Amino acid sequence: MIRKTALFGLSVMLAAATALACTGPANLALQAAISKELAKHKNVSVEVDDCVATLTGEVDSYKDKLDIERQVRKHHDLTSVFVKVTVGGPIVDDAKLLETVTAELTHDRNTKGDIFGDFSVGVVDGAVTVIGFARNPMVRDDALEVVAATKGVKDVIDNIRVDELPEVQAMLPSRTNCSIMSAIYAPPYVGPTIPWQQ
Repeated sequence: MIRKTALFGLSVMLAAATALACTGPANLALQAAISKELAKHKNVSVEVDDCVATLTGEVDSYKDKLDIERQVRKHHDLTSVFVKVTVGGPIVDDAKLLETVTAELTHDRNTKGDIFGDFSVGVVDGAVTVIGFARNPMVRDDALEVVAATKGVKDVIDNIRVDELPEVQAMLPSRTNCSIMSAIYAPPYVGPTIPWQQ
C-alpha cells in the first residue's frame, strides 16, 4: 500500500513539474533562446507553445534545414519539434541534379576511401531518393550528408540498408566450421571423469 501511494505521489509530482515547465513564461523564454540561436537564418521563425516548437520559413539548402532541426532538437525542454521549413535556393533540372549527386557520391567515395556500396539515385522535382547498402550507419550518414549538401536538393529520401560487406561475410567461418574446428582444436579435458560420459 505504501509503495502504491509513493508511486502515485511521484507521478503527481512529475506531472506538476511538466505543467510548470510548459507555462507561458517558460515557452517565451525557450522561444527567445531558439530565435537567438537561429538568428543567422533570417527567413526562419520559431513559435513555442506548450513545449512544442514549430519552425516555419525558408532556407537556401536542404543541409541548412537539417542543421536547424538538429540544433532545435538539442533543447531537452521541448517535447516535440515540427519543421515546416521549405528549401529555396536554385532550381536545378532533375537530370542535371541526378548527374551532380552521382558525381558527388563518387568523388566523396574516392577521396575518403569509404566504400559506400552500390547506390541507385533517383530525382523527382528536386527530391533525391538514395537506394542501396552501406557497410555501417556512419557510412550511410556520410552519404546522406553528401546528398543533402548538393545545391538544388529539396528533400532526401533514405532507402539505404546497412549491411556488412559480402567480402567480410565470406571471411567469417560458418557455424558448422566453428563447431568442427572446436572439436579438432579444443584442448583435451584433463580431470575427473564426468559420470554421464562413462
